[in-house]
Amino acid sequence: MTLESIYYIGQTVAVIAIVVSLIFVGLQVRMAYEQTRQSNELARQETSRTNIITFITEQQRLFATPEDAACMH
Repeated sequence: MTLESIYYIGQTVAVIAIVVSLIFVGLQVRMAYEQTRQSNELARQETSRTNIITFITEQQRLFATPEDAACMH
Protein backbone atom coordinates (compact mmCIF):
# COMPACT_ATOMS: atom_id res chain seq x y z
CA MET A 1 0.00 0.00 0.00
CA THR A 2 1.47 3.32 -1.03
CA LEU A 3 1.41 6.53 0.92
CA GLU A 4 -0.90 8.02 -1.70
CA SER A 5 -3.52 5.26 -1.25
CA ILE A 6 -3.37 5.69 2.53
CA TYR A 7 -3.91 9.42 2.00
CA TYR A 8 -7.00 8.79 -0.17
CA ILE A 9 -8.42 6.33 2.35
CA GLY A 10 -7.90 8.90 5.11
CA GLN A 11 -9.61 11.58 3.04
CA THR A 12 -12.54 9.27 2.34
CA VAL A 13 -12.95 8.46 6.01
CA ALA A 14 -12.80 12.18 6.85
CA VAL A 15 -15.48 13.01 4.29
CA ILE A 16 -17.73 10.25 5.61
CA ALA A 17 -17.24 11.53 9.18
CA ILE A 18 -18.12 15.08 8.12
CA VAL A 19 -21.27 13.95 6.29
CA VAL A 20 -22.39 11.86 9.28
CA SER A 21 -21.78 14.74 11.68
CA LEU A 22 -23.74 17.14 9.44
CA ILE A 23 -26.67 14.72 9.36
CA PHE A 24 -26.50 14.43 13.15
CA VAL A 25 -26.46 18.22 13.59
CA GLY A 26 -29.40 18.53 11.19
CA LEU A 27 -31.40 16.04 13.25
CA GLN A 28 -30.55 17.91 16.44
CA VAL A 29 -31.70 21.20 14.92
CA ARG A 30 -34.97 19.60 13.81
CA MET A 31 -35.57 18.17 17.29
CA ALA A 32 -34.78 21.50 18.96
CA TYR A 33 -37.18 23.28 16.61
CA GLU A 34 -39.96 20.79 17.40
CA GLN A 35 -39.37 21.13 21.14
CA THR A 36 -39.45 24.92 20.89
CA ARG A 37 -42.66 24.80 18.86
CA GLN A 38 -44.32 22.52 21.43
CA SER A 39 -43.13 24.71 24.29
CA ASN A 40 -44.56 27.82 22.63
CA GLU A 41 -47.88 26.06 22.01
CA LEU A 42 -48.09 25.02 25.66
CA ALA A 43 -47.28 28.56 26.78
CA ARG A 44 -50.04 29.96 24.53
CA GLN A 45 -52.52 27.44 25.89
CA GLU A 46 -51.60 28.25 29.47
CA THR A 47 -51.95 31.99 28.80
CA SER A 48 -55.35 31.45 27.22
CA ARG A 49 -56.44 29.28 30.14
CA THR A 50 -55.31 31.90 32.64
CA ASN A 51 -57.10 34.68 30.75
CA ILE A 52 -60.34 32.69 30.57
CA ILE A 53 -60.22 31.88 34.28
CA THR A 54 -59.55 35.54 35.10
CA PHE A 55 -62.45 36.65 32.88
CA ILE A 56 -64.87 34.15 34.43
CA THR A 57 -63.80 35.09 37.95
CA GLU A 58 -64.26 38.78 37.21
CA GLN A 59 -67.65 38.15 35.62
CA GLN A 60 -68.78 36.14 38.63
CA ARG A 61 -67.65 38.97 40.90
CA LEU A 62 -69.62 41.52 38.88
CA PHE A 63 -72.80 39.43 39.10
CA ALA A 64 -72.26 38.17 42.68
CA THR A 65 -75.17 39.97 44.29
CA PRO A 66 -78.61 40.81 42.91
CA GLU A 67 -77.80 44.52 43.14
CA ASP A 68 -74.62 44.12 41.13
CA ALA A 69 -76.43 41.98 38.55
CA ALA A 70 -79.16 44.60 38.21
CA CYS A 71 -76.53 47.29 37.78
CA MET A 72 -74.78 45.28 35.05
CA HIS A 73 -78.03 44.75 33.17
